[in-house]
Amino acid sequence: MFRRLLKPLVSAFGFSVFCCSALPAMADVVKVTGSQGADFARLSFLWPTPVPFVARILERQLVIRFGRPLESNFVGIPGQLSGYVGKPMLRQGGRIVIFPLKNEFDLNYNLSGRLVTVDLYRRDPLSSNQNKMEQLAKRDTETDGRIPTKTDAQFREKLNVRVGRHRGHGRVVFDWVKRVSYQVERGPNQANIYFDRPVSIDLSKVRNKRNLNVGDARSSVKGNRTLVVLEVPASSRIRHFFSGNRVAVDIYDPSVTNGPDKTTSNSVGTPKTRALPQPKQALDRSQSREAGSKRKKSEPSKKSIIGSSKPVDLSPGARRSIRKKARLMPDLSPDTEASIRIDWKEPVASAVYRRNGALWLVFDKKSEFDLRGMMNRSNGIIVVADKVPSARGSFIRLNVANGFNPSVRRDGLAWIFDFKKQPLKPTSAIAVKPELDTPSGSRLFLPVDQASQPIAIKNASVGNNLIVVPVLPLSHGINYRRAFPQLILSQTAQGIVIEPKIDDLRVRSIRKGVEITSASNLVLSNLTAKATAGAQIASLGSITRVFKPSAWRISRRHGSNNFVQYREKLMDKIATTRGSKRQQSRQRLAEYYFGQKFGYEALGVLRLMIEDNPALSDDPQFLILRGGSNFFVGRHKEAAEDLKHTKLDDTDEGLFWRAANSVAQGNLKGAAKTLKEKGQIIRSYPKKLKIHLGVLVVNTAISNGDAKTANIYLQAISEEDLTPMEVDQLAFIEGKLQNLVGDFDSAVEAWEATAKGEYRPSVVRAIRNRAELLLASKKITTD
Repeated sequence: MFRRLLKPLVSAFGFSVFCCSALPAMADVVKVTGSQGADFARLSFLWPTPVPFVARILERQLVIRFGRPLESNFVGIPGQLSGYVGKPMLRQGGRIVIFPLKNEFDLNYNLSGRLVTVDLYRRDPLSSNQNKMEQLAKRDTETDGRIPTKTDAQFREKLNVRVGRHRGHGRVVFDWVKRVSYQVERGPNQANIYFDRPVSIDLSKVRNKRNLNVGDARSSVKGNRTLVVLEVPASSRIRHFFSGNRVAVDIYDPSVTNGPDKTTSNSVGTPKTRALPQPKQALDRSQSREAGSKRKKSEPSKKSIIGSSKPVDLSPGARRSIRKKARLMPDLSPDTEASIRIDWKEPVASAVYRRNGALWLVFDKKSEFDLRGMMNRSNGIIVVADKVPSARGSFIRLNVANGFNPSVRRDGLAWIFDFKKQPLKPTSAIAVKPELDTPSGSRLFLPVDQASQPIAIKNASVGNNLIVVPVLPLSHGINYRRAFPQLILSQTAQGIVIEPKIDDLRVRSIRKGVEITSASNLVLSNLTAKATAGAQIASLGSITRVFKPSAWRISRRHGSNNFVQYREKLMDKIATTRGSKRQQSRQRLAEYYFGQKFGYEALGVLRLMIEDNPALSDDPQFLILRGGSNFFVGRHKEAAEDLKHTKLDDTDEGLFWRAANSVAQGNLKGAAKTLKEKGQIIRSYPKKLKIHLGVLVVNTAISNGDAKTANIYLQAISEEDLTPMEVDQLAFIEGKLQNLVGDFDSAVEAWEATAKGEYRPSVVRAIRNRAELLLASKKITTD
């Protein structure tokens, strides 16, 4: 259900669990079931709680390694899957499950909350009509016309095509059942899409559709490839990407001011070698030759190396190259976006930071990269891409368009960098903790799991050094620059970058984080309360709160556990105090009820408080408690009276609650932006409040077509310790999100899983939405 949200956890923690020596542990009772589709088999493992895992096919065996031992009787396995797997075997005390395979299969695996699914896909057998298809392909090699329907039905599989209109662009989706490599080439008035598989495509839904920004559309087969030609406006921008196995192509509304596009190519899968894209400024040939000759003269020295003992030497020529090329930066549209994917066969830590105008991607393992393909796929964002030679790790230096930076995500073991116009910052800030009394003297400690060994970089032109520590946890970095007397911590989107100011600085990766010390002792001091508060505010994006996070400490730590005990303790304080202290005790009880989402109980306490002190009607905390409690019990008009008070105008927390109540009243238009900008308020809230409000933010983002915001908040609330009913609720919402992004099969799958759940409102809605989607896609009929 949440496999796209939780998949990064698998890659982040899966290998670390299995590389450590296993301690004896009680086995979890796991329900294992099997199901079969048209061309695949699925093994499902339902665990009591989420578990990290990895799956591999090794020597005709499916090997699944779990982070904890399992116990199962494997009833019904192999059963109907006998054509795929044999009888399973347990190894290493139940941590490894091995299934003998009956054939060669492709593998896919996912984690959705407590459910682990492993899919085996049949590899396409050689068709009996292969020779006929090859002959037909040769005959059609020199033509670009439409494929004859009769011949397609006889010799080739058919590919379904779906279309849709989105904000600012039309979308064409090619429904591949299995992932097929493709390439997009842009001409002056057309887009050529090459698929590495011969197939019949009916483009009647696409042809001459003004709302899609497409004129004529035709397809042909050339050898073992299929060519789709779309006539599009010269000034329309083209974006394309994988959505599961499907390929989506977006044709943006034309803009005359952009002028005709130059012919470029973007490849996915096996990249093709093509010419480097030119910057979008108009340069005549003489200017281009002159610029090219200058670039050749200013190439960085290739004699420098990177290693643990000998740092990289960045030559002055490299800096001049960056500065000169910066003047050739393209002036891209602010909504230009691109994703760069770097695949790995093992877990790899990374660091992402800026230095001297360049963007650096650092990995702790060596590999070769298709830099030309990166530039081709970047939609003009990446102007120059260099790999700096190194003895250890991999270093990529990018010169990118002004204002464009990547956010970081992962798909399995692959790192994906999503470029757009945005600041460079991490999603999760790594804390920086000065520690004065340690056995090795004073030190800076940066708590982060799975940090790689430090790598040194030397910049000979300015005489300073850098120490880079790639980390494995996703989007963990330093959220703002910190200067100390003996070092500087640079801002990063991923990993840690240190600029030493002394020669004897020591940086060491240990089990729980990164330790920075010095042979001559670091000069540090304890942070003041003001400095600590400032750091916390900075990490939260300068959010202004009405309640301190400590107000929800009991509810956040214990939830509903020992509810009666805590309630009686708070009520005893009310009974034994008088005056203002009694009011304070009442407020603590109201906050506890509020944190458990007990709206009526909180309103009862608040009524007593205002009867004793009518001036509370102007108190921001009282206004949010009473307005929020009315919000939870459905009294939205009464809630609006409190939440629209001018005392809340200058607080982000007050604006958030005001927007949440506005959405509950049906006013989405103005509230969506506020919920997106102020939604991080819920991070410090107890679980019940966080889930309720997080669901509201996600649903609002989906209704507003903002898939990215919906995905961020859905991931955040899915990390809570969810009950089965909450899992069902979030699974239904995940189906809505997949439907929004056009992954209709995943939406149907999520709703089918929800329909088998316990939360009846979600069950009913999931059944209805699934049926409506299948009807709309003509996969079922009303007959």
